[in-house]
Amino acid sequence: MAITADFGGVKYENITGYRIACGYETRSGIQESFYVYIEQVISPQTKFSALDMGVPAQGTKRGNLSLKDNFGEIDYHFSEIDLIQYQIHFSHYRKVRLLTFRYDKKVTDAGQFCTLNNNQQSKAADEFRNQFAADYQYSIQGQGFSESLLSVSSKFERREKEYIRLGTVRNKQNSFMKLALELDSEKTGFTPRTVTYKGIQTTIDRQRLQALIVDETYGSFLKYGLPNLDVVAKSTSYGDLLAIEYNPLTPFQYLEHAETPPNQSIIDNSLTTSIETAILVFSNGVYLDHSKEMV
Repeated sequence: MAITADFGGVKYENITGYRIACGYETRSGIQESFYVYIEQVISPQTKFSALDMGVPAQGTKRGNLSLKDNFGEIDYHFSEIDLIQYQIHFSHYRKVRLLTFRYDKKVTDAGQFCTLNNNQQSKAADEFRNQFAADYQYSIQGQGFSESLLSVSSKFERREKEYIRLGTVRNKQNSFMKLALELDSEKTGFTPRTVTYKGIQTTIDRQRLQALIVDETYGSFLKYGLPNLDVVAKSTSYGDLLAIEYNPLTPFQYLEHAETPPNQSIIDNSLTTSIETAILVFSNGVYLDHSKEMV
């Protein structure tokens, strides 16, 4: 699957991965906690398309960003988003560029700032051929039928918040990113929803839910880990958890690239599934009983 991007009318190709990261808090909404990361990779003898970081005095370069694939499954649009930085990491073997976008609070507060249309078909539980897929299915009220989780993690503490992390395939059915955007759009008080996993129901409302942290990852970003639940529990700002520690070039690699370059393509297209990971943060004591029910 080939992904292309367009920002401000300039087309960007050779995209090896993207990451969309969103942090919604019940008390304050999304605000500036929404990032889009895009990675490009080309051969060392070619050049990237121009990227002008020259900006007005306010220090932002704002425009409309789109992400699309050649199969017609991904059609994402981000209106009035800021390009806040880019990085380059060049070696004898390849050139890598990272584009980082972030929303301004004024844009997200206005609502309807992006559309994320995904038409990928969901996978039936029996296609996974294991018991986990059959037992651990989930659904989001109003979005779609039950489908298999890829992972489930949780952290329950007697005196602290409760954390449930669910790993899923991003497709046309259930989406926690879509849920976060829906909750954020209902500024004065959202309608309660039900999220069901392994037959257990959780109610998403303003009394129970404290935060929803969602990450959609594709391609080269799949190898980057996400903050573990201990880190999330210690965090005082969920928005800070959305940043990535980007380091695609180690000393070993740039020596290897110069002396004995790998005999393979500079782009790894073997992983073409987009993965969504959601961390639901609940108030203390709300779902402590799930600690025994979900096992």
